[in-house]
Amino acid sequence: MKFKQWLENLSDAELEAIERYGMEFVDQFQAGEYLMYLLKVNNPIFPRDMKYQIGVQKKGMSAFDPHHQMAKNKDFDLYSGYSSLEPMVKKLQSWLDMYGNIAIGSENHGKAKTWGRILQYLGFDVEKKDGNVGGMMYPYFLIKR
Repeated sequence: MKFKQWLENLSDAELEAIERYGMEFVDQFQAGEYLMYLLKVNNPIFPRDMKYQIGVQKKGMSAFDPHHQMAKNKDFDLYSGYSSLEPMVKKLQSWLDMYGNIAIGSENHGKAKTWGRILQYLGFDVEKKDGNVGGMMYPYFLIKR
């Protein structure tokens, strides 16, 4: 799916959330059933080191929908998930080289923790952070260049 087509498929609520949080799309990458995208964060309510943030979502899910963030992925295909990792790792490394440190987080603290462990396992230098976003605790991980 092309980036413009993906943007056009976002719901009004998702687009409103992106705009409300002061984010702009920088790039995206699709591997298998997963879409990974890079956002520039232009909102002072976010921690200063969260200048760029990545999102990852599976086909049919939305990283901008809190209900999807909280849901368990019952249809996880282990092969599809692992086969998507190598190209995603290369893309993430290119983003780190180009933009510097990048954050990853979730309103679902368990998913944020899982992403931190996965990224560490894959060899990335990851630091756990506890951010305050608009008065809400938002644990995230800073992936360092």
